[in-house]
Amino acid sequence: MEFKYYNIPPALRYILHLAWRSVMLRVYEAHRTLVLWQAKVDAGLASRATGGVICGFSRAMALRRLHWKNNLLGEVLYIINVVKTGRVHLLPPVRRPLQRPTFFFLF
Repeated sequence: MEFKYYNIPPALRYILHLAWRSVMLRVYEAHRTLVLWQAKVDAGLASRATGGVICGFSRAMALRRLHWKNNLLGEVLYIINVVKTGRVHLLPPVRRPLQRPTFFFLF
């Protein structure tokens, strides 16, 4: 950790920071574009499954995708559900972090 501050000049660190920030901005823009494309696919699948009655998508699912709250199995189950029933608002459960063991009995 100290190597970064004492051996790399501040100007170079700042240039690296700017480069990393621009790369991450492009990654975020690409991810946002992918999420919007997935919402359009969901709307198309729902429209096809219901014969044009439902032509929308779930904003909650789009936000989950944007903030990385779904796992791969949840995505697959959601797409299967949309293809079969056309219901876009029946969402999979939210991914929760693993429970870490607590040692409350020691204290």
